[in-house]
Amino acid sequence: MQKNPAELMRLTALGNIDGVGQVLAGKSAGIIASEASKENINALMVATLDGHVDVVRLLLAMKSAGAQINAVLSDGTNALMLAAGQGHLEIVRLLLVTGSAGAQANAVNGYGLNASSFARGKNFDAIVALLEPFVLP
Repeated sequence: MQKNPAELMRLTALGNIDGVGQVLAGKSAGIIASEASKENINALMVATLDGHVDVVRLLLAMKSAGAQINAVLSDGTNALMLAAGQGHLEIVRLLLVTGSAGAQANAVNGYGLNASSFARGKNFDAIVALLEPFVLP
């Protein structure tokens, strides 16, 4: 399996957990998983947007893979915001228990929105309720 960021992104977008695992098994996995496109989107964000729970779980579990849970897009949007805005409840849970929950939940992007705002705007009430204990008043 070729070990390059483009291949990781392609396999992640497809939800190909076996392929993602093979790419990350290489020596340069930490560099590959932390690579981002010119828009600053990384493999964790791609898996989050596409709702690939198993791929998100794998990226977060492989500490050596260097999944950047606190990485942000050029507008300041993070993976938690993306998951909340897409209604991916299980991914929101994973990101909260794996990362710095308070920091992620309270982060605000360039438009003044946090993860709760993303979920609230699309009436994802279960996600809003899940985020509530982490969001500062």
